[in-house]
Amino acid sequence: MSVNQAIKNLRLSKNLTIEEISERSGININTLYTYEQGRSKPKPDKIKLLAKALEVNESELINSNIEVKDSTQYETLISENRSLRQQVNDLMTMVKDLTNSVNMLSQKLGKLKGNQNENAEIKVIPLASVSVARAASAA
Repeated sequence: MSVNQAIKNLRLSKNLTIEEISERSGININTLYTYEQGRSKPKPDKIKLLAKALEVNESELINSNIEVKDSTQYETLISENRSLRQQVNDLMTMVKDLTNSVNMLSQKLGKLKGNQNENAEIKVIPLASVSVARAASAA
């Protein structure tokens, strides 16, 4: 088995995402994709970083015979994760649009209030900003 295939198989067998390997190794995600896809081969210094990130020694990485038996389930989870991230991004865009609309209405109501008598009361409740992490945890 090639080093490229071993990287992917070891990662999948340990239920790690490519993002997690990137964080652990300090290797750019795009570079990791090129390794896993066989478009480039890691140099010895990168093999050392990858072995540490995958918690194996370098010779195990180079001579690995690990096969991933059920990568279909893992790939399904990754796909669902991407879908959820897109839904969160879409929701955040909607929240920003609604916030902008509320701000515009608030300004217009402020102008109207200036044209009415002092006893008229107009209250606007601003939308609180929602963090991506909070929205992601709700999804």
